[in-house]
Amino acid sequence: MSDYIYILIVMLPLILSLWIGYKTLKGIQKPSDFFWYPGGMSYEKLRDSLTASNISVGSSIFAFLSFGYSYKIAALISPISWLVGFWLLYKVFPRINNSSKKTLHGFLAERYQNNFIGYLASILSIIGFLGTFGIEILVGTKITNILFPSIPSIWIVIILSLVICGYTSIGGFKAVIDTERMQLIGSIIGIFTVFGYALYYAYINNIDHLDFGIINSNHFGFSNLTILFVVSLIVVNVPWQLIDMSVWQRVSSLEKQKDIKKGLSQSIIFIGISWFILISLGMLLNYFPNFQAPVNDDYATLFMEYIKVPWVFALFAAGCFAALISTADTLLIASVQTFIFDILYPKTSLEIFEKNSKGKNLINYGRNWVFIFGVISPLIIYLMSIIVPGILDLFFLVYSAQIILLFPVLFAIYSSNTRNLKSYAILSLSLGLFASIFMTVYMLFSPSQTIYLSAPIVSIGLSGIPWVIYLFKKQLL
Repeated sequence: MSDYIYILIVMLPLILSLWIGYKTLKGIQKPSDFFWYPGGMSYEKLRDSLTASNISVGSSIFAFLSFGYSYKIAALISPISWLVGFWLLYKVFPRINNSSKKTLHGFLAERYQNNFIGYLASILSIIGFLGTFGIEILVGTKITNILFPSIPSIWIVIILSLVICGYTSIGGFKAVIDTERMQLIGSIIGIFTVFGYALYYAYINNIDHLDFGIINSNHFGFSNLTILFVVSLIVVNVPWQLIDMSVWQRVSSLEKQKDIKKGLSQSIIFIGISWFILISLGMLLNYFPNFQAPVNDDYATLFMEYIKVPWVFALFAAGCFAALISTADTLLIASVQTFIFDILYPKTSLEIFEKNSKGKNLINYGRNWVFIFGVISPLIIYLMSIIVPGILDLFFLVYSAQIILLFPVLFAIYSSNTRNLKSYAILSLSLGLFASIFMTVYMLFSPSQTIYLSAPIVSIGLSGIPWVIYLFKKQLL
């Protein structure tokens, strides 16, 4: 009987998400209801949704625990650089005159007056987002493998993908936003439960292992860091929010600038506190009895072996699943929105769709592509993980495609005459895409830490060359 209770606890975030998604079905009448938030979002929803989607199971929970354990105080470089990116978005977004389609790539196509730039930018976003979506599913699969070892991993990947596709296809972006608060609460409960019990377990077993007065020469962890790791981390973290299509999707669902600024500012505070707690808890693992360094960032297995209490791990697993789906559904709906509005129909505004009969068809397209993207991309990442088993290795590879948008976005925002810059933007995106693909293929045949850490630096470095040439020529003139 108790086994069924544990299973119910683990599955609760998935069940509640399906139920909330079903409740939103009646409110989906036109494309804006499915791809944006009907009636506009409040700043509270923006705050909660950004916080929930940024506490992902792969790039936040497991990554920050790993950073905290390995780098101790030095690990704070990661959340600090990420929050700098949020602050830049907060400062920059009021300058952005969003396009009529309310998408990042539509904004680029409109500013440069070139649809090909919108196509190219869309492809880069989709690669980055669907890659990250697949990695989140992969991490969830590792957790499920421990709870249900008899189920083949490939089936777990498919089942998790179908659950997320199910409620996302029903309620679209509204379902994604309306499930965020529940998923955020679930994540917090799971994290604090497992570490609260772990501290208690360490205390009752051997209090001497929690002697914080013993500080060795590497207590702060800076000697474990490499310059390549720090630079790559900053290159990924700082520009991410500005070039994140899911952030644009959320922000463009708010009608008032003051609500945008209020929601963003509160998000920075909430996310900063959450990540600081995760890294602090990762640091504490150094003092737990018999806790060894993880292999391939696989904290799930280590927690199960360390705690040996099924109900505690069940709550942790439920929290991880809540974090997983809060991020995964965000990545999925943003990818589908990008594909439909910026690749299939880049010349048609949302207002035109809603005035004719094609509006219903657009919603059906969206639902179909949710399943196509949501099932195929995790399977591809699962196959890649056989060659590149490290979770963080895969994150750096897929992020290297997304950050290529940085320079075209910045020049689109700050340049007054962007029409004359379209050739530079096209060359920048093309060079970056080539670099990202090359580094990914090279990593599959010659996997190494140097390659995956270099991928974001090489991609953004090559994409920046045309802009350096432009600025140099401008200086000469």
